[in-house]
Amino acid sequence: MAEFIQKHKLFSFYSTLMIVVI
Repeated sequence: MAEFIQKHKLFSFYSTLMIVVI
């Protein structure tokens, strides 16, 4: 479960980063 949350946080981080870059 913790691993899933960690991956979700990483995915959210990359999504936010892409939105900021674009």
